[in-house]
Amino acid sequence: MFRLGIAFKEKFAELLSSGDPEEEIREPYFIFKPIEGKPGIMATVMTEFPLSQMLIASGLNCISTLSPTLGESELSSISAFMGKRLAYMRSYIIRGNKVDFLLQDNDMHGCIAYLSDPNFPTGKSLPANIFETLAERFGYLIVDATFSFLERNNGGSLLKEDHLRALSNEGIENSLFFLRLHEIFNLFRYPAYMILSPSTRAMETILLLSGWKRNGVALAYKELILDEAVRSSLRNHSERLMRKAIELEEYLKKRGAVVIESDTPYFISNAEQEFEGKAQIVDLSMFIGEWDGLRLFAPNL
Repeated sequence: MFRLGIAFKEKFAELLSSGDPEEEIREPYFIFKPIEGKPGIMATVMTEFPLSQMLIASGLNCISTLSPTLGESELSSISAFMGKRLAYMRSYIIRGNKVDFLLQDNDMHGCIAYLSDPNFPTGKSLPANIFETLAERFGYLIVDATFSFLERNNGGSLLKEDHLRALSNEGIENSLFFLRLHEIFNLFRYPAYMILSPSTRAMETILLLSGWKRNGVALAYKELILDEAVRSSLRNHSERLMRKAIELEEYLKKRGAVVIESDTPYFISNAEQEFEGKAQIVDLSMFIGEWDGLRLFAPNL
C-alpha cells in the first residue's frame, strides 16, 4: 500500500528518550480537543490492535462492513474465530466521474457497522448526517478515520469537526472512531491506535479486554497528538499533498484519462501505468467491488 503519513521519527525518539517505553500510564483515557473551544471527547491510545476488542465489547453477533477495504483483512479471520457473521455491503457506487455513498435502508440493530472514512480507496468522505443515521440503524458503529486528516478543507485535523460535534451528542453512545497512528506518523516500528468514543462503558470495556497494556510508547503518541507544532506539520503536509494531487489530476486529464472525484488527495482513475513515475499507483483488484480498468493514484511528495 502507499504511504500518506508524515515522518516524525526524531520527535518520537525524543519523546521516548524522556521516559521509560515500558512505563505504565495510569490514566485510562484523556479528553481530546482538537478544535479550541469545542467540546472534547474521550480518547485513549493503545499499542496493540484494538479491532477484536471493539467487536467483543459491542456484544453483537453480526458484522457488516460498508467499505471496500476488508476483503483479505483481519476482520474476516476475527469474525470466523469469534463465530460472528460477516456481510459485505456495497456502500458506494461510481457514476460517471463521481462516487456516491449508498445509505442502507435496513434496520440492522443486531449488527456492527464497520467503515473507513474517508472511504478508502474511493476517497469518499462520510458526512456527519449519514454517520448519525448509520448510528441509528446499526447496533454499533466502528469507523476507521485514519485518513480524515487528508480530507479536503479539513485543515489537517485528525478528526473532522462535524464528526466531533456528532460524537459529542448525548444521543450517540454506540459509536467509536479509531486512528492508526503509526500510519499517520510513519512510525511502523511502533504500531499504535487512538480510540475516540462518547461512551465511558465502551472505552473501559475495551481497555479491560486489552489487559490495560498501555506504556510509554502510547504516552509518546499522545504527546505527539497534543503537540501544536506536530499539528501544524500535519496541516502543511496535507495541504502540500492536496496541491500535488490537483496537479496530478490535471496532468492525467490533459492526457485523456478519466479522474473520479475524491474528497482526498488519493483518487481513482483509468490512467495507464505509464504515469507511474508521477504517482503511487495501486491495483484495485484486492478491494471489494467492480474496478474494471481503474487504479488508485496518490501523488508523490
